[in-house]
Formats: sequence, structure tokens, C-alpha cells
Amino acid sequence: MRNLLASCFLLLASISWALPKDPNYPLGNARLLTQTLSYIQRYYVDPVRIHPLDMFEASLNYIQRTAPEILAKCEKPSFCAVTVQQATKRFKYPAKDLGSLGSTLKEIFQFIELHVDKDTDKQEIEFSAIDGLLNELDPHSNFLSPDSYREFRVGTEGEFGGLGIVIGLKEGRLTVTAPIEGTPAWKAGVKAGDHISQINEESSINMTLTEAVERLRGPVGTKVTIKIERSGRPAPIALTLKRAIINIEAVQSKLVITPQGNNVGFIRVKSFQANTEQDFHDQLEALAKPENNIKGVILDLRNNPGGLLDQAVTMADEFLKDGVIVSTVGPGGKLIDRKKARADGFEGNWPLIILVNEGSASASEIVAGALKNNNRAIVVGNKTFGKGSVQSVYELATDAALKLTVAQYLTPGNQSIQSVGITPDIELRPVVVDKDHLDTIENITTTEKDLEKHFDGQPTRGEQPIFKLGFLAPTPKENEETEYHPELRLENDTAAEMALALTDAFSSSNRAVMLEEAQHLLKERKVAEEKKVVASFQKIGIDWNLGEQAGQPQAELTFHLLKDGKPIKRAPASENVTLRIQLKNVGDAPYYRLAAQSDSKEMLFKNIEFAFGKVLPGAIKTWETKLKLPPSALTEEVGLKLKFKQEDHGNVVPDVNVIMPIQGAKRPLFAHQYFLDGNPSQIVGGKPVDLTVKITNQGEGVSNKPVVALRNLSGKEIFIEKGRVSMDALSPGQSANASLRFHTDPSWNGESFRMELSITDSDLLVNSKQEITIKMADAKIDPPANTLFSPPVITLATKAVTSDKNPFVIQGEVKDDQTVRDLFIFLDDKKVFYESNAKQGASFPFQIPITLSKGNNVVVITARDNFNLISRQFLVVNHQSTPTDDIAASED
Repeated sequence: MRNLLASCFLLLASISWALPKDPNYPLGNARLLTQTLSYIQRYYVDPVRIHPLDMFEASLNYIQRTAPEILAKCEKPSFCAVTVQQATKRFKYPAKDLGSLGSTLKEIFQFIELHVDKDTDKQEIEFSAIDGLLNELDPHSNFLSPDSYREFRVGTEGEFGGLGIVIGLKEGRLTVTAPIEGTPAWKAGVKAGDHISQINEESSINMTLTEAVERLRGPVGTKVTIKIERSGRPAPIALTLKRAIINIEAVQSKLVITPQGNNVGFIRVKSFQANTEQDFHDQLEALAKPENNIKGVILDLRNNPGGLLDQAVTMADEFLKDGVIVSTVGPGGKLIDRKKARADGFEGNWPLIILVNEGSASASEIVAGALKNNNRAIVVGNKTFGKGSVQSVYELATDAALKLTVAQYLTPGNQSIQSVGITPDIELRPVVVDKDHLDTIENITTTEKDLEKHFDGQPTRGEQPIFKLGFLAPTPKENEETEYHPELRLENDTAAEMALALTDAFSSSNRAVMLEEAQHLLKERKVAEEKKVVASFQKIGIDWNLGEQAGQPQAELTFHLLKDGKPIKRAPASENVTLRIQLKNVGDAPYYRLAAQSDSKEMLFKNIEFAFGKVLPGAIKTWETKLKLPPSALTEEVGLKLKFKQEDHGNVVPDVNVIMPIQGAKRPLFAHQYFLDGNPSQIVGGKPVDLTVKITNQGEGVSNKPVVALRNLSGKEIFIEKGRVSMDALSPGQSANASLRFHTDPSWNGESFRMELSITDSDLLVNSKQEITIKMADAKIDPPANTLFSPPVITLATKAVTSDKNPFVIQGEVKDDQTVRDLFIFLDDKKVFYESNAKQGASFPFQIPITLSKGNNVVVITARDNFNLISRQFLVVNHQSTPTDDIAASED
């Protein structure tokens, strides 16, 4: 739910002020769309998956997300009615071919171009249309905007012109995470934790990360000046640095000593980019020097998302003398290419272990599959992601690009890993036993097979690991940030420790021999680890021992929701609550090692574990787990499914559905006034100008962390000196002031400039934005200063959160102190209603039927006024057409 709400927040925040990149963009030409459809027609891997009518609907759905004033209502297969502000036109569905699809969308583009709001980015409309139709093909065919394509090229080429710093945003400030050794920034003394306040003549305050990166990168040899603020230094430090080639580090390695004192080459590969194989070869060559006398090599591909196919092929070839590495096949399974090993790499007779997990995908799986299936390596870890498709990139006009699936690949033996993944030879399962953090059952994760429109893999016999090993792992630290480390670190890495111990046991580079030699060590380790797990459970009062059984156990469950030890009906947002599951054994035999795991569409309630251990007949066992709901949680009924792990004697407890009622928090609504220090005509270049903003909370809820920000929209001529203020909590009806400051460039002679004022509560996903244009020549500010700007107020008469009616009617009224401009409604991720307020009045009553899906439906109602201020209300409607057997919270 939080992910969906965050998406709505970002979408609506962006469309509240959609700033045009090019007001003259020729949307009606449909140039990018035409190119895209041509490439799909010629190169897409599976023509059977091309459904022009579905692509048409998806394209319209994405278009209407881009601009509030666009709505598409379709009556398949007859027509779609497209509304743009107050104009509506019907368009016939295209014929079932891509040419007709392109022609129809081009007509719609031309209609939109005539009627869309002048501030709407027309280029984004075409981008969104292409995104939508590609989304109907498969998860990996994507449109790359110019910005995205630029970053994509950097990622695949592996180098760029820059300064050599890893940066991020912390509380709105551009912060150095780490300088990269040997780069211009490192040589100049830039340190982790430094705040970059200025890039050349521009303030970095409220810059996006993308904007900052664009300004820091540039042609090799050119200069850039930055100002950094450092703790303990009273004044900013100015540094002028010359850009150099910065290599993106994809390979890290080190010589590691095993438990028995042998040397092992450990190599971690983070991604496959243009320079990966050369870096890998050089580092492997250094590790394999005779004086190192390495006993084996460990290749770590965990969390490696893949990359360039040719790099993966060459890397696998380093260890193979012969055999197929990978085959690529096109439509109908027709062979396109087959890559075979050549005896020109290291090959070597060292034992080779490959570490993988569910984050290992694509090119990583090619390497792991090739070396496993050619009996050159054993694979250790967890099943991989299962991406078995190949994409090619085609450049489009306006520096954009199309990433299109053109083939699928097969590992040696013509085995497809699509939606299946590479099964490890030795599966490692970390076990955490802690009263507040229990992890004994494999987590339910998202892999290729869970993605919408994924390719189905070839039928398999369900390959299983040869050996499964659970091991006691330490409790992970909460909110631990992942830091950039220039060197390879293996501390507290149990999988790496296991791989090192296995290397000691190996005398051969043949997979079958290595697996045989590993058996003794693995069996010993399994016994030792099980004893540790049993002892850890004993410490928290759970009997995890095995025992004999005669008879049949049977479980009865009750679910309790608690706050401060007392039963409650609903879990309140942003509060700590306790989930308590009580299990009574009403059978005539005990359960042993009984545990359950939750599954839910909401991530917060996914993979929660409940351990009961040994439960004798007639006994009641209880497990409690603590949760803190996010402040943005909505009032709704969240469904959880308790899945019991098969008990050690084979007894199965059926899955149980549990209802978790949540009470959402009331939300603030920000009104504001701003006051400029002096008359606009008196603004003098270089002289600070104060902008005071008075914020009033006109909503029903408290804002604990409101942030006021001022963003420059006019380039380097405007410098934001103080552009971000974190305020104290604002209760309903309460007001407070924020002081901001900027100045103009002394050499600038322009007549006007633009800035964006925003007030945000990111915890509650409340955001208000307004563009301010200061016209110095006319001595005017638009919209006028010293004026109270209040967003429209949405009042819902509809309060129900559970309904068996369909369609469901949402009723209410929008009021504004001046004019309600329009109203639009999203149902989950689809816009289902838009209406412009033709009367241009201060009131806009509405009564709108919407068609629900089974389960929870998230409805977002958004209103805009004539100043483009927006407000929104959220409503979750749970639709159940038939009674359920779900267990609700008990207050007993």
C-alpha cells in the first residue's frame, strides 16, 4: 500500500506543476511513436505477444496519467472517448495491426495538442504513450527518455567524465557518500559527509540528484567549481576541479585466507558493463600469480542484475576449454546464435565456487548456468531471479532510445531459466532467532515469474538443490544504511565464509567431484548449525527439539491486535501495535517445530514469522510480533495469509486468512502566504532578497514534519541562499513562518524569473506547490504576494470501507475560497474520472459511480483550483461479492 500511495504522491506532485521542457514540441507528428512501432514490427522476439488493441488501451491509460485534464474512456472494441479539459472526441479502436495503432494514436496526439493546458509537457505525453504500449509486451521492453538513456549508456560503457564522488541526498542536501580513490575529488581532499552547496554559479539547494549529476559530469579536461560545507569549518570551501575519466567499478577482488590457511582468490562482480571482463581478467591474473599459490576461486555474483551479454560470455570462457556457453533463440525457438568456449582463457584447475542469490539476474545467470552445466563450478546460495530474455537498444529521435526484447537465451543443454532461475547446488538459508526478529522460513520474494507480462519459461521438472544448509545468522541491524566501500569487505558474510570452508575440502575442479567432497563438511555443519538453532530457540522459550509421534495433531487459531497490551479494533497509523497469534492443539498428538509465515499484498505484512515449536495436545502456544504502521497508512482492511511450514512429521496446518483492520491518520492541508522583502523593481543583482512564507494548517490532522522549500526554475541567474526550512509540528488551525533567501546574478539583465515554492509532509504524503514569477520590469509578482492561497477542500459523504455494491458510488463536494478548476479520480493506478468545472464556481458537488475489483480498491480523489493548488482525499473500498471465512481481530 505504501508503494502505491508513494507513486500517487509523486505523480500528483509532478502534475500539480507540469513545467514544459519544450512548449513547441510537435506532439502531433508522433515521430518517436512511429519509430518505436517500426522496431517492434521488425525485431520483437515473439510476434504472438503483440496485441495492438491492448497496447492501445495501455497507451491511453499512461497518457491520462501524465496530465490531469486528459481522460480516456473506452468501450472495447468500438471506440474510446478522449476528453481534454472541456473538449471530447470519440476515436475508433485501431485495427489489429501496429500500423493502424500508430495512425489512431497520432490522431489522438493531434487532438490533445489542440486542447491541452499550455503548461503540460507535450513531450512527456508521447513518452508516456510509448511506455504504455511497451508495458503490454513484457517487463523488460522499455522506453528510455533522453535522461534515462544517458544514464543507461554510462552504466553500460562503464566510464564517464566527472569528479569521482558518490553522492546522495540527505534531508534535501547534496551530500558526498564517498570519494573514489585516485580521482580528482579524492586528490582535492573531498571527504565523506561533505555537503556540496554550490556547483559553478548555481546553488545546489533543492536540486534533484539527476540535476546535480548532470552539472558535475562533463567532457574530460573541462573544469567545474564546487563549494563544500564541512562540519567544523566555519566557511564553505571552494574547489576548482578538472574532470577526468571515471571508471565505474564493477569488479572487486582480494586474496583471502581459508580456515585451513590456504589462499583463495575472491572476486565480486557487481554488473556486466563494457569494461567488466577486462577488469575481471586483470584481477584474476593478479590473484593467480604463482607466488599466491591459490587453492581456488570464489566468484561472487550476488545482487548482480546483469548487463552486457558479450561480457558474460567472455567471463565464462575464462574458465572453460570447450562446451556451449549460451544459445540465443528467436521466435518459435529458432536458433539465432550459439557461443562456445575457446581454450584461450585461464581455464585453470582450481576449484571454482559461484555465489548467487535472488538478486542475480540475466548475464549473471548466463555465467552461473554455463559453468554449472559444463561441470566446471558448483553454485552456492539461493535460486536466482530467472530473467532469460535478451534486449537490444535502438536509438530514437530526440536522443531517446528503445530497449526491446529480441531473443531468449538457453544455458548449456538447451535449458531455459526464464521465470525459473538457476538452482544452486548448495542452498544456504540464514536463520535468525530473535524474539523481535524471527527469520526461519525462506522469504517470499519477487522474481521474474511475479512480474506482469513476463515470458513463461519452458516446463521443468522442478530441479532441487543437492544439499540444503540452514545456519544461525546474527540479528540484522535496523535502518542500517548501505555504504559505498572502495574495497571488498567480507565481514559477517556467512555465505562467503561457507565458500571458503568448502574450498579447503576440494581437490578437483570438476563439479561432480567437488559435490562429493563437500558432503562430509556439509553434514557436519548441518548438525552443528541445528544445535545452535535449537539452543537459540530455547533462550526465547520455544522448544525446537524433535520427538516421536503417534496420532494426529490439529490446530485452532485466534488472532489478537494489541496496543500497549490492550486489545484494539483497529491498528492506528504511525503507532506501535502487536500482532498476537494463539494456537491450540485440539488433536491427540504433538506438533514439532511448528512455524508460520505471513503473505500479503502489503509489504509491511509480508514475511512475518510466528514460531510455536513443540505443541502438546491441549496446549496453547502464543507468538507476538511488533509492528509500527507508517504515518501514511490509510483506513482499510488488510488481508494476511498465514502459511504454515510443513511440520517435521509431515503434519500440515491449512493456510489461514486474517483480516488486519487499520485506522488511517487525519491529514493536514497547507495554505500559505508569501511576503517579498521590498518591491520587485528594487531587486539588485547580488543583493540578498528575503522571502517569508506563512504556512497555515487548514486540514484535520497534525503535520509533524512540514518542510518548506524554494526551487530555482530559471537557471544560474538565480541563486538560492536559503531554500529549505524544516518546521516544528503544525496542529490544525496553527500557523508558522519560514524565512527563505535568494539573490540574482549581478551581471544578469533579465526582466523576470521563476521559482517554485513547496510545502511538504513526506510522512503523510501531503504536498502543495506553487510557481512564483517575479517580473522586475513591471514590478509585479504572479501570483500576487500578501495573499492567502488555500487549496480546495474535498468533503466526502462516502465513508464506507467495505461494500458488496458494484458499481460503488463516491459522493462529496469540493469547495474553494475562489474557483474550483477541475476534479479527477484514480482507482488504483488508472484514472477513471475527470471533469472540468464549467461553471467556474467555488463549489463542485460530485456523485460518481466506479467499478470495483475484488479486494481492496484504493481511490484517490484530487481537486485543483484556479491557482493550480491541489488537494486530495484517499479512500480504500474493500469489495467482497461473497462472504469470506477470514479471521478478524478478537478483543477477548
